[in-house]
Parts: sequence; C-alpha cells; structure tokens
Amino acid sequence: MRIRQKLHQIRNSKDLLLLLQITVLACLLPLLLRWVKLPTLLKVLKPWNRTATVERKQVDKIVRFTNFILGKGFAGKRTCLKKSLLLYHFLRRAGVNVEMNFGIRKAKGLIGHSWLTYQANPYLDDEKSTRDFEIIYGSGEIK
Repeated sequence: MRIRQKLHQIRNSKDLLLLLQITVLACLLPLLLRWVKLPTLLKVLKPWNRTATVERKQVDKIVRFTNFILGKGFAGKRTCLKKSLLLYHFLRRAGVNVEMNFGIRKAKGLIGHSWLTYQANPYLDDEKSTRDFEIIYGSGEIK
C-alpha cells in the first residue's frame, strides 16, 4: 500500500523520468564505485545547471524519490555514500550548488561518513551528525 502512495506522487512524465533516472543510477553506483576512481566519478556526477531556477518542489521530489528508492532496497544496501552521491548529482543538475564531503572520525576504529554541504553548511543532514568528522576529501577539490 505504501508503494502505491509513493507512486501516486508521480504527477507527470517528468516525475516518472526522474524516478527512473534515480533508480538506474542507484543500481549502477555499486559497480561504478568498484571500477571508477572516486575523483573521476565525482567529475562525472558533478553537473551544475547554473541557469536552472532552483524550485523547492523539485528539490523535495529529488529527496523523496531518492529516499524511496534507497529505502525499498531496490538498489542494494542503503548507505550515506550512495544517498549522498545520488543527491549530489540530481540536486546539482536541478541548480543547487551542493558539494560532496567525505570524512572520518575515530571511535572504536575509524568510521567514515559522506554528506552534502551548501555554502559550507551541512545540507539535508544535521550539524550533529557531521561535526565529529574530519573532512578528508571533498568535491570542491575537483576541478
């Protein structure tokens, strides 16, 4: 029933296309992460439509559709890396100038996390979940 409710959020062919594109990229990411070096992958995923007018409705759709696809397990295990990469690509394409960050922290061993920032602040992630991580790499370093 819940899947039917989510599918009712698809209002037109553009929504369906967006959902399919997110699904395809989510399914391809494990292979890409295995075979493509991270800097190269970030370059490929880094479009930024400078002319796009950022629409809150579109941003919300991208986030909802991404969470839906990852939450249903259609694309394997949900991870912060997969979610961040998907959002990074589709939000930038929609005109949101987000950056991708990779960090580590010491706990009982090393723990890694990836998240987005917008104007140097966590985006779609709260400050608490990112503040203990030291950024070791970010998309801002990619030219």
